Amino acid sequence: MTKFMKKRSLFFGGLLLLTMTFGTTSCTIGGDDKKDEIVVNPLDKTQYYIVGTVSDANGGLDGVEVSVGNDNKTTTKDGGQYSLTVTSSSAQDVSFSKEGMISYTAKAQFASDNNHSQAVLNVTLAKSPDLSKGEEVTATAEGATIEAPHQEDESADPAVIEIPAGGVDEGTKVTAVAYETPVDVNAEAAAFSNIYVETDPADAKAATEYQITVTNPGSDEEYFDESSMEMIKEDAPATKAAGAEVEFDQNGNSYLITMKAGTRLAGSYFLNLKFDKSVSNKTGDYNPVIYNGKTYNSTVQIENAEYSAMQNVKLTVQAKYGWEYTIEPKTALATAGATGLLAETIKEHINKIEGKQTYTRNEEYTASVSGHKVLYFSSRQNVTEKTYTFKVKIGRISKSVVVKLNCYNGHTVNHEEKDLSDHSGGTTGVQS
Repeated sequence: MTKFMKKRSLFFGGLLLLTMTFGTTSCTIGGDDKKDEIVVNPLDKTQYYIVGTVSDANGGLDGVEVSVGNDNKTTTKDGGQYSLTVTSSSAQDVSFSKEGMISYTAKAQFASDNNHSQAVLNVTLAKSPDLSKGEEVTATAEGATIEAPHQEDESADPAVIEIPAGGVDEGTKVTAVAYETPVDVNAEAAAFSNIYVETDPADAKAATEYQITVTNPGSDEEYFDESSMEMIKEDAPATKAAGAEVEFDQNGNSYLITMKAGTRLAGSYFLNLKFDKSVSNKTGDYNPVIYNGKTYNSTVQIENAEYSAMQNVKLTVQAKYGWEYTIEPKTALATAGATGLLAETIKEHINKIEGKQTYTRNEEYTASVSGHKVLYFSSRQNVTEKTYTFKVKIGRISKSVVVKLNCYNGHTVNHEEKDLSDHSGGTTGVQS
C-alpha cells in the first residue's frame, strides 16, 4: 500500500469515528429529556362524612342500621361507631333502626363545606315500651291508682297516675310503664320521665282532671325549677295534645302534673327538663397522622424527587371525637350553693344527649404525589365549647347551674401540592 493510500484510509477511519461519536452523543441527550408524571390526587375528590356513635342505656350499641336514603347504609360496630360517606354538605336526615328498639331519625348538619368535612351525629336509642313490665289496674267507682315501674331500671321510683272517683268509667283497664326515649346531640330538652299508657277500651277519656306524680331525685330543698319542666302528652298513634303545667310538691318531694278533663288516657306522656345551651368555637389541636409507620403531630410533608408519581400513598388520621367536661355537674352545683344531689341526674341527661365521651377513630386517606412535587397534609380538630345552664331551686330560690364541655366535632383535612423547588424545609414525611 502506498503512503497516499494509508493517509486516505486513516482520514476516512477518523471521519467514521467522529460520526459515530456525534451520533451516540445525540441519542444520549435525547434520552435525558424526561417529563414529570402529573396525576390526579384522590384527596381532591369531593367527599363528606357523617360519623358518630349510637348508644343505649348500657353504652355503645352494635348492630344498628344507619342510613341516609335507601341506598347509603352501614351498621354500627366497635362500641356503636359508624361512618357514612356522602357527596353533599347540606343537612341530611339519618335513620337509625334495630330490632327491639324505637326507630329514630335525626338531622346531621355540617359545620363547614370544606372537602372531607364531617357531621358528627351521636344518638341514644331506647327500647320500645314493654307493657308486660308495667302495671295493669281496673278502675272502680273510687277511680284508679296506677304505678308505672321503669321497664329497665327496677331501682327507680315508679311514676304514679291518680284518677279520682268518677274520672273514668268503672271497669276500664289502664296499664302503664315508664321507659326511655331516643335522643340526639341536637336536643333542646332532656327526657326526665316518660310514661306509656294503654287502656281498654282504647279510646277511654278522663271525665275529670287527673294527676301524675314523678319523684324528685334531690331533696325538698333542692330540685329542678318547676318552670323548666314541661309535660307533653302524645296520643297514640301521633296526635299531639297541649302540655300541662308542672308544680313541685315539697311535702311529697315530687313533681305534680295535672292533666285536663277530656284528655285521652292512652298514649305517651313526656316530662321534659328544659335547659339553655350555647355553643362557641375553639381552636383545636392537630390530630396525629401516621405515614410509613411514623406518627406526625403537625403537618406531614411528603417529597417526591423522582419523575414518576408516587401512587397509593396511605395516611392514617387518629381523629379525636366525643366530649369531656371542663366544668362538671357536681362542681357547677357547688358553685351555685347546692349539695350535689342532682349531679348524677344532670350527668345522665348530658350522657344521653352528647353520646360517648372521648374516643379515637383511625381514618385512612389515600393520596398521590406527582413527579417533583411535595404534598402537605394535616388534620386539625374542630372543637366547640358547649355550655348547659340548668335552673335549680335551692331553698326555694332559683339558681343557674352552669356545666361546660369541650366537644370534638370531627376535623378539618388540609392538603396542598407544590413544586419541589418551592419547598423550604420543615417536617418531612419522606423524601424519595
